[in-house]
Amino acid sequence: MKIRKTILLLTALCGLLAGCGSHAESEDEAKEQVHLIVKTPTLTMTYSDEITESYDLLKLALDRFVEEYDEADVTYELVKFAYTDVEEYIGDAFDTENATDILFDGYLNMATYIH
Repeated sequence: MKIRKTILLLTALCGLLAGCGSHAESEDEAKEQVHLIVKTPTLTMTYSDEITESYDLLKLALDRFVEEYDEADVTYELVKFAYTDVEEYIGDAFDTENATDILFDGYLNMATYIH
């Protein structure tokens, strides 16, 4: 049940980040291109044979979101990093093209990495 709630929460969050709008789109109008950068440290979990860590959970949620969301053409980059590399993947990425749109973490102290 926790996994299902997490997937729903991530789907809603991705919808907000993708800028879902209420305007009607004509057949000729091209959909907005949205690219999300999602990062997670290596976090293991025991849920099923297919979902053994946070990366697997996020991949499942993102794939479902991309399939079902039709307001924009959404692509994503899912990055897994070691906790020892948090400065490189999170801290050093602020205000760059590699900045994180969604961060799924367990025990990071984010205040430490804000410059």
